[in-house]
Amino acid sequence: FGSALLLAFKLAVLGERTIVGTAQKLPLAFATWETVVNLFRDHDHLASMIHTVRFANGQEVLKINGPNGVGTYSIIAANRRARGITANTVYVDELREVTSDAWGAITPFVLAVIGLRMFLWWKLQSTKLLDVPAST
Repeated sequence: FGSALLLAFKLAVLGERTIVGTAQKLPLAFATWETVVNLFRDHDHLASMIHTVRFANGQEVLKINGPNGVGTYSIIAANRRARGITANTVYVDELREVTSDAWGAITPFVLAVIGLRMFLWWKLQSTKLLDVPAST
């Protein structure tokens, strides 16, 4: 629940434009995404911010009217299909379960976006924040 609350805060208060959630297994990423959607739906002020909620097989998207325009939170599987996607925040659920091949699909996010933040969530429920420095 803590990670979902943090992601909802980033969308609704900080005005994050693009958040991508991923995990080794898509149901893990979906569970966090669904919790964020329910947080927005269950509170009148947050519900009024909802622009679009799309439940699609592996292509779930939440769009809200945030303080900096439309903010998007989507999920993807940590595999080759992840390549070519950019985001301001990448949320990796249960990093220890992510294989080196899957991490290879995620790392282009790190290389492509200046000021990217990655939230890595371990099963022990500790959150680590990595600020990726801008490359020169």
